[in-house]
Amino acid sequence: MHQVTQPRLYLLLQSLGLFALLSAREDSVGQRPRCVMAKASGFFKWIQDDECEPSFLCYRDASNQCLIRPEKTEFSNGNDIPVEQPVLDPITWFLTEEQMSAARNGDPRTQLQLYSAGNTVTYYPSTSAYFSQLLQEFQSTDARGDRIYMTGWGFANIALNPAAASPNETRLLHVLEQCVRRGTDVRILSWANTLEKDFIKGFADVVNKDFIPPTCSQGSRFLFDDRLPSNSASHHQKTVIIRRGTGLAAFVGGIDATIERWDVPTHDVQTVRQKSGDSSAYNGWIDAAVRLSGPAAFDVANNFLARWNDKQPASGTKFHKMMDYENAAYSPLPSIDKSLCESTDIPLNIPRNGPHTVQVVRTYACDPSRGALNVAPRGEFSLYQARLKALGMAKNFIYIEDQYFAVERAIQDVILEVLPGLQRLIVITNKPQGNEKMVGYEKYVFKMVSKLQRAFPNKVQVYNIKPETKIYIHAKTLIIDDVFYSMGSGNWNRRSMSQDSEIAANIIDTEVVTTPDGISVTKLAREARLMRISELTKLPLESLRTMRFLQTADALEAATYNPKSLITPLLLDEKLAFNKFPESVRNQVDPENYCSKIKP
Repeated sequence: MHQVTQPRLYLLLQSLGLFALLSAREDSVGQRPRCVMAKASGFFKWIQDDECEPSFLCYRDASNQCLIRPEKTEFSNGNDIPVEQPVLDPITWFLTEEQMSAARNGDPRTQLQLYSAGNTVTYYPSTSAYFSQLLQEFQSTDARGDRIYMTGWGFANIALNPAAASPNETRLLHVLEQCVRRGTDVRILSWANTLEKDFIKGFADVVNKDFIPPTCSQGSRFLFDDRLPSNSASHHQKTVIIRRGTGLAAFVGGIDATIERWDVPTHDVQTVRQKSGDSSAYNGWIDAAVRLSGPAAFDVANNFLARWNDKQPASGTKFHKMMDYENAAYSPLPSIDKSLCESTDIPLNIPRNGPHTVQVVRTYACDPSRGALNVAPRGEFSLYQARLKALGMAKNFIYIEDQYFAVERAIQDVILEVLPGLQRLIVITNKPQGNEKMVGYEKYVFKMVSKLQRAFPNKVQVYNIKPETKIYIHAKTLIIDDVFYSMGSGNWNRRSMSQDSEIAANIIDTEVVTTPDGISVTKLAREARLMRISELTKLPLESLRTMRFLQTADALEAATYNPKSLITPLLLDEKLAFNKFPESVRNQVDPENYCSKIKP
């Protein structure tokens, strides 16, 4: 008998407000996910009994208790599995030259380094921290030859600091115009976004028509980029590259400079968000980004330039002409270490003494004949292949943040392969609602989660943000064993791994700390994970730092009983409505095409 009920200890601690005590217990408590009795409602309450949910995992026995189905199930909660020392060597985690070439269907990647050491990576756990840093660095550009290059899914004239005394002075167009007036060259590549036309079209018009350009070039340009193999694909990379004097920095993550994004980790600034006019649908936003200083920043800059200088012009399809997305004239750009205007180059001073080794990975769709970029004519799927490799190396745990977590067979298979030796898999995501639910994502998430939970019900912890908070998780984070840390734009769905343009920084920190479990891990990865758990559970970061891994995992479960926390267990069940979403529908909303179907 494998009963899953709400433990009395949880109820006691809930009444006393002592959730931190639960997370500090020596043994793992409770079982995940919870089986709950769901009452039939409406007409069905007269013709059917109450049932246990989720039904794929749970059933009601003769004594009216909800139990986990015993077939093909391992009931370990990870407490019986000893912690192993994870691999700390960056090269072991990263794709090799051969693997990188294979991820491009045999086409070697020559524009970017395979990986680079000596970087300094700074983590921004909230959108407010990220936008504040952008504002500071934008305002610090002060010389002819400085550059700001940006890529995004969408753009809007948001306030980078709506909490400022004069928030309109922090609006993105105002800040960028001041940069241009000081001589900075501003170039923006945006997906020809049909979902936010009201914002993006006006934004582009201001950049292309109203900014005063430097006298030595065509000047600042905003380009609509529709070089994609289908109208359902998108350009999804979110990067900012800033050259100031001889210095270079690049930002990579999940944050677009558009509406709804600005928020603080405490998510208690709804009035400020609404007053700015930049937010209406949500009360908060969970996202993250990193700043790269060092040779990896050069890779991110080269990625931008490869797209900008692609021999196929941007926005040339009839579809986007119908949307009135016409681009202004633009010309190729020189390398980021070359001068835009002067006859003498000003060389970059790229520091190489930082503690972080970084591999930049990407997704590019294949086949320029169908409209794709020439950056990777056979496609590039290094983001996907790097995920598969890193997941396969997990020894203790896998931690994922993503807005979807939709089923992808090879990803699911490798997770199932390593789960017997892991203590936990933790996923923080959204429960599909609205448009996502209307196009089948509830089915795709169910198919991903149900197979994992059915096999390992007490190891697989999947949470969504409580719907009543109206807070949306948009981060795309992977942390494995507190060593491997991936931050970027790629979601956990098929299109992000094969169709949409994506970019991520896979990072191994050489600054090592010893954990309460007695093993060595990297400081950056562990801090990033604990900072997010603190945000989700409302537990102090200082307390979390003293806990063993399993204690922090149990703290997440305990927090689901705390009305002040942000998370609740994701409970999905198979529905008759899923039949409305056959593979032909998914191929439209979440397409998959690896050209030669690269598989491990």
